[in-house]
Amino acid sequence: MRVFRDHRGPLARGYRHGYLALLAGLGIDGDALLRREAARVALLSLRAGEAARVWAELVEQRRAGRGRRPSPRQVERAARRAALDDASAAQALATLRALAARGRRSAVDPALARLRGGAA
Repeated sequence: MRVFRDHRGPLARGYRHGYLALLAGLGIDGDALLRREAARVALLSLRAGEAARVWAELVEQRRAGRGRRPSPRQVERAARRAALDDASAAQALATLRALAARGRRSAVDPALARLRGGAA
């Protein structure tokens, strides 16, 4: 699934950086389903970051901006969106960590069984 048409833009670079960091940090290398889940987590993390950035801009415009300032309702909606996106990204990351740990454990278990069986 291709999310960005052109991967040279700032959002696409942030997405790619987050995706590669997840793959390296969790040791995901060959499993296609784990890679797809990592892509989903990277996208959710990017959305959370963008939502937080928008909220911060609205707060700053409301506090010190000149001219037309955002309404309190706009600021509240942006804060709610940022909080929901952050919670979604954190939950997805926890799920990915659990799946990656289970995948590593299942790959190690047969080797341990062979060692234990050979030593007995």
